[in-house]
Amino acid sequence: MAAPETDGANTSVMNDSRGPLAGHSGRAPIRSFEGYEYESMDRAIQSRGAKLAEVIDYWKLSLEGVWLHSVSLGSELSELEIDAYLHGVFGLSGYQHDIIAQAVNELIGMLPDPPRASFSTEPDLDEVEPLAPDDDFGA
Repeated sequence: MAAPETDGANTSVMNDSRGPLAGHSGRAPIRSFEGYEYESMDRAIQSRGAKLAEVIDYWKLSLEGVWLHSVSLGSELSELEIDAYLHGVFGLSGYQHDIIAQAVNELIGMLPDPPRASFSTEPDLDEVEPLAPDDDFGA
């Protein structure tokens, strides 16, 4: 069996005489970084993270807020890992993505409704008289 190849960045691709994908059922090669093994990300995972990043940017949510809320939902990811995922340099499982997506959707749900244009037939709320505290509503 051949020695693992290194690319100079403290990573190695597991390789043997049968080729770099031997024994991995056609999946991306397993890489090692500082003792952790991970599979190379595919475009689908990067696309999922990029779409989530677009939603976070659109609603102007803070990364810290997303991270804190995802932790409250059971995520064990660090803020750095979420940031790396959103920038396409760290892969997450579908389950981990879904926890972050749930956190983002809940945070969006907590935002106030955007102001809407009123019609000419609607009274301006500043012009409506508030009810008196002793009003019995016509009873």
